[in-house]
Amino acid sequence: MNERPSLLRRLDQTGVPLLIARLAVGGMFLYLGFNKFQDPILFLKILREYNILPEEPHYFLNAVAIVLPCLEMVCGLALLLGVSIRGAACTIAGMLVFFFPALISQALKIQEVKGGIPFCDVSFDCGCGTGVVFICSKLVENTLLMIGAIIALISRSRLYCLSSLLMGERFLPPWTPQTCPRCGHDWTAPEREQGAEPIEQPDVKEVALSARGPSST
Repeated sequence: MNERPSLLRRLDQTGVPLLIARLAVGGMFLYLGFNKFQDPILFLKILREYNILPEEPHYFLNAVAIVLPCLEMVCGLALLLGVSIRGAACTIAGMLVFFFPALISQALKIQEVKGGIPFCDVSFDCGCGTGVVFICSKLVENTLLMIGAIIALISRSRLYCLSSLLMGERFLPPWTPQTCPRCGHDWTAPEREQGAEPIEQPDVKEVALSARGPSST
């Protein structure tokens, strides 16, 4: 007898949490990436202020200033459309993990320069594409974006996604030893429909021993 899905699983099956996460995170990253892409020189100057990435060879930092906004736009668009959701969400979550310590480190430097003002009063252009922001509000914003990315990453629903129209998949099947990890096909379904017991798979060690034959003494 199948167990009743949990409340979180039933909520996920409606597709609403994923839809909200996709629109919020995807729309925000598409917007931020486009703003950076419009002025790569300014973004490059802000990247240098963090002193995190190596400046030699010089083309490395230039490439980051161009590739990173494009990557943000591609991931944001993928979430908005609902294609390659887990790949886009995983990439965005990875970028946010990198951004968190970089923002805090830069804010602490500015706090020290300004004579130890309250941390939440520190404001600067973080290079995120939104201009000058207060550090606490930016950290809250990034935390919400991280939560949205995690929801998109773990959700099995594909309702309201372009992939559901192209692939015909409304939900990602859970993997079990009886199901195919690629398509979710249940190998024991024909046996259960006929009322027979599932076919028992032979033990690998026993098959290997029987193939070798009796050992000589």
